[in-house]
Amino acid sequence: MALSAADRENLFGTSVVTYQMQLYLIKCPGGRIDGKAIRKAFADLSKAAFTTAIISLSGKGIISIEGDDVVIDPAKVRIRGVILDRCWKAIRIEKRFTARRIAELTGFSVPQVRNAIREFQSFGAVETLYRKGGQESIYMLARDTAIRPSAKRARPHKSKVKAAWNHMRKLGSFTVMDIAGYKGISRRYAKDLVQLFRKSGYICVSGVMPDGHMKIFKVTEDAPAEPPKVY
Repeated sequence: MALSAADRENLFGTSVVTYQMQLYLIKCPGGRIDGKAIRKAFADLSKAAFTTAIISLSGKGIISIEGDDVVIDPAKVRIRGVILDRCWKAIRIEKRFTARRIAELTGFSVPQVRNAIREFQSFGAVETLYRKGGQESIYMLARDTAIRPSAKRARPHKSKVKAAWNHMRKLGSFTVMDIAGYKGISRRYAKDLVQLFRKSGYICVSGVMPDGHMKIFKVTEDAPAEPPKVY
């Protein structure tokens, strides 16, 4: 299925084509797809732009060409947020786990998973249940949230999250500027809130303003009444 640039950015949360290709391939069964199919998905790209992206990913060993198929090696993916997101989803499913088990579920290498686990431990989201020299450590999910823990910025206070979410649901369609100023929410804070809701699947991009710069968001049809938990 052919996707427009806007569709891809909304689907993958990034405008970087090489990142989009990696995310697209990761979603394919076995990380493999016919070359014609991926070309069709990125049909709006010029032949030169598409070829450049493929060559770049091939040169880094992230993808390989096997016959007519394009195949991705998850262990070579270096999109930090993608690794953390997929590990967090697997951890939420397993509850109790080893690094090797999460590696099996995500397709990432054990060292990549261990780095992710260490990061989640630093946030208090994962705890060690068992550790002994020469044996595989066992971990458990300590704090479950729909949105994975992140230390980039302090998480919005839950009262602001709820107020913003109620306002978004009331508006239906909105821009960041429609949220900024509501209940004392700053523009930067509004951007953080929109990012959180978009990442959790509660909102999506529905278009852009006439100036071509500011995105228009809308509440998804299956979004619940309560906002996602954050900490």
